[in-house]
Amino acid sequence: MKIRFKPDECIVCLQCVPECPVDALSYLEGFVYGELNIAKFTVDLRECIECGDCVEVCPTKAITLEELDDPIIGTGDGGHTDRSPSTFNKGKVKFNNNMSDSLVQSLLNEMNDMNPCSRSKLLKSLEIGKNDITFVQNPKAGFLGFYNASTKTLEFSSESIIGQELLSHEFFHAFQDQNYTNMGNYGPKKPGHVNIEFEQYVFQSISFSLEQYSSVVGKQFDNEKAKQDFKEWISDLTTEGTVMPNLSNNPEFLQKYNEFLSLYNQYGPPEYRSPQLDLSPNGLLNLFDETGC
Repeated sequence: MKIRFKPDECIVCLQCVPECPVDALSYLEGFVYGELNIAKFTVDLRECIECGDCVEVCPTKAITLEELDDPIIGTGDGGHTDRSPSTFNKGKVKFNNNMSDSLVQSLLNEMNDMNPCSRSKLLKSLEIGKNDITFVQNPKAGFLGFYNASTKTLEFSSESIIGQELLSHEFFHAFQDQNYTNMGNYGPKKPGHVNIEFEQYVFQSISFSLEQYSSVVGKQFDNEKAKQDFKEWISDLTTEGTVMPNLSNNPEFLQKYNEFLSLYNQYGPPEYRSPQLDLSPNGLLNLFDETGC
């Protein structure tokens, strides 16, 4: 039996935390439906003894004890471990050999279940892209997820935070790496950092709209008018969340995009603000074209 945590069902009530005899349960700051700095529950599987005490008190059944089938493990090259193939694991996705089988399986499951159309198309685009991507688990990391353009690695701090929102956030940065030169230069506080993060935010906002989570669109803006205007723009782009937009053929897209980019640099998360560059959103333009899923 293995502890299985379902982040999307967790309400962060923390009733389980005092029940854990080995202090394997805690919470951290992270992403919940596009918002930063929201407490999110986490399970440290290195400490968990699978006693089930947390399962009994969880009101939403976000924590369960389940039989999990481990993926097939083989010997890979370059210090990596090869797992059983999945729809999105065709030589482009590798897993560092320090990752647990349950974490690998969780990642594969989330990738195979990726929705809506925008996120599944993102993975298909990465599948035929020029770069391989290696997943790395780094429990000591000071972040939830991070794409390293220099090493082409996706790093995650723990298994419990894995979900489609965080995965697609970092996958989009990997996709940007295929559409820009010197992607590694756009780090925090460096010129262009806000360009990279805002483009990712537009992608996520379109995805939320298509997923009928329009209520969370725009919440990263710390200004009510900017928030509402951005939400209406995303609604217009997606025809109220019903169709994938064709941004390349939208004559007003770049003008509106740059207007909201400036507002995001003023009212968005402080950690994303930076000097803006005249950087075309090639990732969005290449992903949201006339082709669908």
